[in-house]
Amino acid sequence: DKTTPEVEVDIDELLDMDDDAQRRNHLQGVLCDAKKSPHDVKKFVDDLLERTKTL
Repeated sequence: DKTTPEVEVDIDELLDMDDDAQRRNHLQGVLCDAKKSPHDVKKFVDDLLERTKTL
C-alpha cells in the first residue's frame, strides 16, 4: 500500500510558539518525510506561516 500518511498540523500549537523561526523549525520537522520536493515543502511552510499572521 503506497498511501501517503497524513500529517496533522496543530495551528494553536504554532501560534503559541515565540517566533516564525521556531514555527518554521517545527513545521520542517513535522514535514521531514514529505513526499514532495524540498521546494514544495518550503513553499507550503512559507504560505502557512504567512496565513498564521492573519489569525
